[in-house]
Amino acid sequence: MLFPPFSEVVHRKLPGRFFRLAGFAAFMLLSVAVNASPLHGKQANTDTAKYVLLVFSGSDWCIPCIRLEKTLLSDSAFLQFAETRLDIVRADFPQRKKLPPEQVRSNEALAERYNPEGIFPKLLLLGPDHAVMATLQWKDLDTPEFIDQIRRILNTR
Repeated sequence: MLFPPFSEVVHRKLPGRFFRLAGFAAFMLLSVAVNASPLHGKQANTDTAKYVLLVFSGSDWCIPCIRLEKTLLSDSAFLQFAETRLDIVRADFPQRKKLPPEQVRSNEALAERYNPEGIFPKLLLLGPDHAVMATLQWKDLDTPEFIDQIRRILNTR
């Protein structure tokens, strides 16, 4: 017999190939999920790494989130302060605007870890090691007061 019967080939070779292929696919999916996080790849060396301001918002439906963005986060004084001290990571959950699927997965992973209650807006100050240092208050604060709040937290560490 020149070629073995098809059923013999399937039973002999398919399970091994299937499990190798399934294992490779699972590894690739895990790699994509880990690398999709905006916090992935940030330096963990506390001497050179920046702190992270993690902002959870609903940019097109949450009125307080829109107000926060307009009054504090886009203010030139805050942006100048943050430029050398903070990496700003936005985990946005819009209702009308469509985000790329990898961004949705990344935002959901951040929310699962840092905002399981689903509070919007929520501002967290993370250390270079991505541990939560503080939940920041922003209501009734102007930009200089908000910056001072961050400075006080950074100076106590």
